[in-house]
Parts: sequence; structure tokens; C-alpha cells
Amino acid sequence: MIDAGYHGSGGPLSVSTKSPLNRLATAFVSAAASAGHTVGDYNGEKCRVGHHQFTVRNGMRCSAASAYIDPVRDARPNLTVRCDAHVARVVLEKADEADLPRAAGVELLLTTKKILVSCRKEVILCAGAVGTPHILLLSGVGPRNQLATHGIECIVDSPGVGQHMQDHLVAVMRFSPKEGQGKQDIGTVNANKAEGPLTALPNILRMWLGGRGMLTSSGYDASLFLRTKGSTAKPGNGAPDLQLSIFVSGGDKAMLQGNFGLPLEGLETLNPKI
Repeated sequence: MIDAGYHGSGGPLSVSTKSPLNRLATAFVSAAASAGHTVGDYNGEKCRVGHHQFTVRNGMRCSAASAYIDPVRDARPNLTVRCDAHVARVVLEKADEADLPRAAGVELLLTTKKILVSCRKEVILCAGAVGTPHILLLSGVGPRNQLATHGIECIVDSPGVGQHMQDHLVAVMRFSPKEGQGKQDIGTVNANKAEGPLTALPNILRMWLGGRGMLTSSGYDASLFLRTKGSTAKPGNGAPDLQLSIFVSGGDKAMLQGNFGLPLEGLETLNPKI
């Protein structure tokens, strides 16, 4: 379910649910509903259960690049896209010691050289939850003592940079459905390269020819967001603090070890029948 109250409309970034919906995921949502959980769009601050939403258009990934950059890549003279360019730091300048520093550009590490790209107005950092504070620290913005340890000049002493990271821990339980309980919706992904492509061919054709099927999204089909009884959140805050997800996919033990880091020994004990 996609609630228009949590989404814009008419923009270039598409949001959709998988088509068709996986029967195992639908059973997961129904089971949560029968246990008293509310079915709906989970983008709000309240606890909800529902099918996952994806930035997918016509069965293909609709990334920020394909939505915003690709349509104007050749049409805007003020847009340059550089690949294989690593941002080393933001260059900060001060008119004098009393002034706050301003971003004058970025230093890029290319394959064979280092260059400086200057700016007249602003630098926007969007390197993610890990990359953005990393660039700030390399630029001299962060805790003074930490920067000094690495020989970086402190331009802005900001103790919060690089702190308060909250990891997203996950515990995996593996179940094998029986025939007639959605097993036909899973498909097979085998770690044996000689076998895998042929096994996945029907789903590849569904994706390319009709924009449908399991390969048009990730395997995370549905989630229940709930609030645990022992939550330490402030009273009156009904935001969830736990996410239960169903990941519908087929694979052998070697694939599970490679993708999820699960040890090969003991995997059989995580394989109950449902």
C-alpha cells in the first residue's frame, strides 16, 4: 500500500511495489494483520506492516541518477558528470581568523593525478552516512583531538562529526516452504555459476520482456515495524524500534554464506519446514 500522504506525485523518481506480489509475503502481511498489527504505508512514524516499496519503474531500478541526471546529462551546459573521481576533501577558506570558513571547492583524486575543482556558490555533500562525515573529517571539520591524531589541520572543531552512528543489526532465520505454500514463487539462485544462469532464465525473461517478477526488486518483500515492550524511547513516542522482514529467495548454502556471511556449519539447523 502506498499512501499519497507520505509521497509526492508527478516527480521523476518512481516508487512502486513488486508486481505481482509474492504469495509468501502476502501471507506474512496477513498473519501480522491477524495478530492485530495495522496494514498500511510504513513511511509514517507509527507501527505498520506492508509490502515493501522500491524505486523501480517498469521493472528496472529508478535510481537518483536515472531519474534526475540521465534526462539532462547532454542538455545542460552547466552539468559535468565525472566518473572514477574520488573526493579527497572539501577545500575550506577563511578571509580572516574571525570569519567562518567557506567551501571554495573540492579536491579530486583521479586515476593518475589530483585536481582542484573550484566553486563560486556552494558544495553539496551527499556521500552517505559513512562517506559524508569521512570527507568532513578529511577536510578538517570534526573533533580537534581526533584530527590532530591523524595530522589533519582542524579548521572547524565540531565534536559531533563522525559520532552517533547507529548500526542496523540483523539476525537471519531461514525457512523452507512446502509445495503449494509459495515455493513456486521463489525460483532458484545457485552459487554454481554453470547452473545459476539457466535456472534463473525464466525470471530474467519476465524482467526484460514484461518488467515483472522476482528480479524487478530486492528479495525483501514485506516488513512489520513494531515497538517492543522494553523500548527505551521517550513516553508518547509511538515510533517503532524493531523491524521484522521476510526475504523471499532461493539459494544453496554457499550462496547464503557469500551474501549473508552465514557459516556453512549449522545452516541445516536453520532450515525448519513451514
